[in-house]
Amino acid sequence: MSIISRQFKRLTSFNINRVYLSNYLMLFLTALGYFSYIGLTALIQEKSLQTILKASPYTSVMLIVVSLNVLVGYFLWLCEAFALQNKTNVTLIFLPLAIIQLFLGNIIVFATSLLTYLNAKDSTSASKWAWNKERLAMIAVIGLYGLCLVLILMISLNS
Repeated sequence: MSIISRQFKRLTSFNINRVYLSNYLMLFLTALGYFSYIGLTALIQEKSLQTILKASPYTSVMLIVVSLNVLVGYFLWLCEAFALQNKTNVTLIFLPLAIIQLFLGNIIVFATSLLTYLNAKDSTSASKWAWNKERLAMIAVIGLYGLCLVLILMISLNS
């Protein structure tokens, strides 16, 4: 059993800063790709963005999801020192992000979030004020992602 665990650890061990960078870059790039897709679809079909969003509720909800991805990516970019400060912060940020992105079908961000979680090291403890602010922000983002997931499920069931 230890051979398997050592091989798994060796397979998933990366530089935490590079994995963290790739995580928020993937959040930005998936959003950019989806915005480009919607714009190209509007251009090819010669329809306005409003018409496309009215015609497809799924597209509208996914537009909200990728907008949240941009918001989370921006937050990760700004708060790198805090996010990687200790294992508790990494767990609070990246484990829910990985699970939600998996449910929403964003496998690339799921993989980078999971790798960030697996490569985190515990160094110092977080301050009380920052911990409460971080927890509140993560609960709000998880709630918004959850709302988008519920909307996608409702659209899928009605179709």
